[in-house]
Amino acid sequence: MTMTNEPSRTRILLHFLRQGVSGALHAAMRGSLVVLLVLMCIVLGVMEPAFVSLANAVDVWRTASVAAIMYVGVTWVIASGEIDVCFMDVAALAGMVFAVVANAHFSPLFAATLAIVVGLGIGLCNGVMVGLLGFPSLIVTIASGTFAHSVATILGHGQPLYLDSSGVVGSFANGAVAGMPLIGIVAVLFYALSWFVQERLVIGHHVYVLAQNSMALRQVGVRTQWIRFGLFVVSGVMSAAAGVVLAGTLNSGNPMIGGSFFLDGLTAVFLGATVIRLGQPNIIGTGLGVIILAVLVNGLALVGAPNFAREIVKGVLLLLGVIVAVKGGALRWTGFQRLRAGEPAPAGDDQAKLRRFTA
Repeated sequence: MTMTNEPSRTRILLHFLRQGVSGALHAAMRGSLVVLLVLMCIVLGVMEPAFVSLANAVDVWRTASVAAIMYVGVTWVIASGEIDVCFMDVAALAGMVFAVVANAHFSPLFAATLAIVVGLGIGLCNGVMVGLLGFPSLIVTIASGTFAHSVATILGHGQPLYLDSSGVVGSFANGAVAGMPLIGIVAVLFYALSWFVQERLVIGHHVYVLAQNSMALRQVGVRTQWIRFGLFVVSGVMSAAAGVVLAGTLNSGNPMIGGSFFLDGLTAVFLGATVIRLGQPNIIGTGLGVIILAVLVNGLALVGAPNFAREIVKGVLLLLGVIVAVKGGALRWTGFQRLRAGEPAPAGDDQAKLRRFTA
């Protein structure tokens, strides 16, 4: 009897040990970005005292806010298991449309509205193709991104188009309230609202489950195709809005801004998947990722680091984020992944978990 029970006790102890180590690693990863941000600020502040000045902090906040708005929709799309690689080209096109229309002596507010409608149109096309017709999101967004980039290039003949006046858009993009950037305040409020939708409303829970087992969602009556459709529409609108704000900030539209935002956007989203919901893109994580990248770019520029050094660090952070997103997601969703692979799983238990999660 003793010989029979001993292996069972050993297995139980090993199981609890693995669970404890896994839990400790997950807890450490969830706070890793905050620790990284604090360490970066300390090191850069020691290397260059101007980095910790209030004026520089406001500049970092303002710069990060535009990127943060652009990446909201991308975060939701990737969280649903799809991909959007045209967001930066949509932003570039929206900025060019805004500049062209505003320079044609139309109201800057009308120009901004028209530019956002253009982003809405591209989002609708992506949503129909991916969400309703089932085409691969990578192929669809590559095609729409190529289209947006081409049109933006044609509008500006491959060159930036400077604005005669950015009007209310420029005032919003460059304005301040009590020393704080207006666009920064709006970005914080918008992220708070987005967090509430993603974490507290049923639709946000559906987005997370959609990435792991859309079939299970359909079985409980959720119209998954319309969720995907809506996410791509949101991504198009938010990218266009960010493009307009960026044009107002720079007082020009630039058809070539896409390259600078592409790597940063994916890095922020995947790096953000290392916190809060380990392995899953989330709003708070993306916000932290954006801040880290803004601090990195600003700090390394102040200390005189070459451009390639910043790109190397960004690449390493992107790789880290992708690895954790894949591994973290695999650890968190093993039950749903068994269903996707066609392996037997306790149906009653999995269905109960799904219903609790989507309730």
